[in-house]
Amino acid sequence: MSDIRPLKKELREKYRAIRQKISTKEKQKRDESITNLLIRLPSFCKCDTILLYVSVRSEISTWNLADACIRAGKQIAVPKCSGKRHMDYYIVDSFSCLRPGAFGIPEPEPESSTLLTDFSNSLCVVPGLVFDRYGYRLGYGGGYYDSFLTGYAGEVVGLCYSDCIYDKKLPHGRFDYRFSSFLTEKGVIVCSK
Repeated sequence: MSDIRPLKKELREKYRAIRQKISTKEKQKRDESITNLLIRLPSFCKCDTILLYVSVRSEISTWNLADACIRAGKQIAVPKCSGKRHMDYYIVDSFSCLRPGAFGIPEPEPESSTLLTDFSNSLCVVPGLVFDRYGYRLGYGGGYYDSFLTGYAGEVVGLCYSDCIYDKKLPHGRFDYRFSSFLTEKGVIVCSK
């Protein structure tokens, strides 16, 4: 079997550059569209808890989404990375209580947050640099989400911009999580089997 890491690295660089070329005004418009689409999803409407990443840099913003979740009466939980490829989720009231953690990403402080242990009736929102129409994604390469999702039984939705959809099957390994759908600013993409 050939080593897929160099191709993954090349694709990450390509799609990171595509995302960084989106103007601030256009990014805000797309992020707002994604937020509005997400909060109308049946999986969002029926869940009690949203597992939400905290966006940084050119990622699809989740800051307004967090506020929308709270207004909709949802409990939000955000990840804290610990160890190799391990994330725990902590319940937070807002993103304002977060502090820089692993990789410079704002994270909850365990001492002042509640560890989420009951994932029933939850929806996990996952960032992606790029998705393909078969349900594979590339993130930043840490494997944290792939590891978490292998043991997660709840609903999952991935987020990416419409110009970050790979037209072929992405290189993937046996531990890469496969999505049944993902969301762009243009709508839901249902993945091929």
